[in-house]
Amino acid sequence: MTPTTTSNALTKTQTTLLRALDQWAATHGNLDIPQHATMTLGDELYPIGRRVHGIRRRYHDGLLSRQMQAELIRRPGWAWSATKASDRNELPTRWAATRDELATYAHEHDGLSELRKDSVRLHSWLLRQRKALEAGALNSTQERSLRAIPGAVPDVPQRGPERTIRFAQDLSAWLDNHHRDISDIRTRDRFPWDGTDVALLKRVLYYRSRGPEGDNSLTPEEITALEQLHGWTW
Repeated sequence: MTPTTTSNALTKTQTTLLRALDQWAATHGNLDIPQHATMTLGDELYPIGRRVHGIRRRYHDGLLSRQMQAELIRRPGWAWSATKASDRNELPTRWAATRDELATYAHEHDGLSELRKDSVRLHSWLLRQRKALEAGALNSTQERSLRAIPGAVPDVPQRGPERTIRFAQDLSAWLDNHHRDISDIRTRDRFPWDGTDVALLKRVLYYRSRGPEGDNSLTPEEITALEQLHGWTW
C-alpha cells in the first residue's frame, strides 16, 4: 500500500520527491535508486537519483526537518545511505559488529570521553546512531543495545521542545562566558554539550530551517528560547 503523504510543513520539492519515491517503489519494488537515475514524473523527466542524494546529505548535515525524516522512514526500503540491495542483508550484522567494537572501547577506556581523539571512524558512527535514534530510525533492539553502552546515548530525552529549550539555555550561558553571540558563529566553532562537540553553525542552521522562515515545525516555546540568544535571527 502506498503511504499517504502529509504535506503540512513540507516544501513543494519534498512532496514531489515523496511522490517520486512512491512511484519508483511501485514500479521497481524497492528504493535502491542509483545516484544518476531519472524517471518520468507527470510530463517531466525527474532526476530522482540526485534528489535522493541531496536529501540524504541534508539529513547527515542535520538540516532535514523532522516531518520529512518521518515521511521517509515510513517508506519500506528507505535508507539514509546509498546501500546496494545485495549488501542490505549484511547491515544488521555490520551494525552489531560496530556496536560491539564501541562497547569494547568503552570498557577498555572507562567510557567514551576520548573516543573522538582515538577513533574518528567509531566517533562518526556513534554520531550517526544518535541522529538515527533521534529520528526514530533505530529499531528497539538496536536502541537498547546502544543505550547499554555507558555514555553512548545522553540521558536527556532525544525528542521534544524541552531538549531545544535546554540547548538554548546552555548555549546562552556558553556564549556569555566566551563573550560571543550568534552573529559571529563560524564553521569551526564547537559547543561541548551532552557528551559531544556540537557543530554549532550546523545546529543554528538546523533550528533556523525549522523556524518561522523554514518549515515552521518549532513550538512557540522553542522559538522564544532561541530568540533569547544574543544575535539570534531567523
